[in-house]
Amino acid sequence: MDRKPYLALATTVGSAICWWPSFFWESYYPHDPILSITALAFVAVLTGLSTYLSGGLWVRYWLLSSVATFLGVLGGGYMWPSEDAEANSWLGIAAMIVTLAVLVVSLIACLTARFLVRLNRK
Repeated sequence: MDRKPYLALATTVGSAICWWPSFFWESYYPHDPILSITALAFVAVLTGLSTYLSGGLWVRYWLLSSVATFLGVLGGGYMWPSEDAEANSWLGIAAMIVTLAVLVVSLIACLTARFLVRLNRK
């Protein structure tokens, strides 16, 4: 049984949903950086683990996690809008900034996992 579609689904869904607590817990913990750092670390671990388990196919999971993060941040902002109207107007730019951070962090995680796969094959 091929597990690559399941890894792609887990990477996509996990990368999108992990940003949602930052939106619906905003009223309890406004501007809490721990939620964002935790979500970023979760995306990196999930992407790296998918790359490792797939045998080193890193580009697919790197792109999937980045696109899913962008859509997850936009979706979270639309499902749980902020009480501040000006903050809602910056949602698209915030989604791009978060996506750029995920691009960098998940690239590092993917290349590390790819290196470990190649190291274990020797």
